[in-house]
Amino acid sequence: MQTTIDARDLGGASAAKPKREGPSTNRLPIVHCPVCNERAYSRSSEEITPQQRRLYYRCGNFACSMAWTASLIVEKVISPSGISPDFRPLVLKERKPPGHEYGQAPPLPPLLTYLDNLGSRPA
Repeated sequence: MQTTIDARDLGGASAAKPKREGPSTNRLPIVHCPVCNERAYSRSSEEITPQQRRLYYRCGNFACSMAWTASLIVEKVISPSGISPDFRPLVLKERKPPGHEYGQAPPLPPLLTYLDNLGSRPA
């Protein structure tokens, strides 16, 4: 006959991990609204360069609801990477006007074609 030991038998809460002191490694820093000082939430972000990100914030106060952007940049390397001393290269992506990603809007005609069609219209 096999016996199992339950964590509650070992002292319950005393068997839990102790809380870590210092900054948490898996949370963003808390940002407050510059107007009403309520907590703000990061809604999304986009990479500008390998060393810079643009963060989009919204105030948690429904009455305020201010939205703004902030920049997160690499200022100084404290401990270099064990892989390479260089940052990864910048990759430029082709950007389309809004509505063109999913085919909602027809493609824009080239400007020269448009100007040529203007000149060939009957008077």
